[in-house]
Amino acid sequence: MKKTFCKIIFLLLAALLPIAVFISCSSGIVKITYEDGKYIDKTNGITYLPAGDSYEPTAIGEPYAEYDGGTLYNIPGLDPELWLAEEYDGIGSIFYSEETELPALENFGATEAYICVEDAITMHLQTIDNQSVINRIIEALTGCEDNLQLPSGGTSYHIKFMSETYPGIYYDILYVECDSGDYLYDRDTKQCCDAGRILKAYLSDTPETEGA
Repeated sequence: MKKTFCKIIFLLLAALLPIAVFISCSSGIVKITYEDGKYIDKTNGITYLPAGDSYEPTAIGEPYAEYDGGTLYNIPGLDPELWLAEEYDGIGSIFYSEETELPALENFGATEAYICVEDAITMHLQTIDNQSVINRIIEALTGCEDNLQLPSGGTSYHIKFMSETYPGIYYDILYVECDSGDYLYDRDTKQCCDAGRILKAYLSDTPETEGA
């Protein structure tokens, strides 16, 4: 009786083993480590570096990699061996392979931008689809010679640029309306410039929202 029972257990384990192996292999989750602010995929020889605050995922996809303490996700439209993201709900980071180049705003290839306010959620107010206006915003911020000091307070908006070259990423800058004037500010480069009246036509009928 004991031999028969053991034989049944063995047969059950033998039957379940291929299923367990299949589930393990089909999950496709890459094991990575977190070291000194970087994610390292030792299996594929990839090191992921953190992008700055100006880079946000437009969405996160399926889980791609796991480390001790969390999960990284692919970004729809981008190669996961080059770009990954933490779980994102307004807070979180993009990581990029050290083998690729993090695009500056002037090299991002922006073709559209969303004007948003952020509190508990992101609220889309306006869309800028005029390439001339987009170019003027980028040129004003990246081409100004005097780096101004961003005043505290005021009414703050996020301008999230979209690009066909980087379809899963926003390049996010701030537009701030203050008593002393209106400003464009890049949180990564710390560049701040006078915005002039570039965005007035888009926000003239928009209710003001306080916040950073």
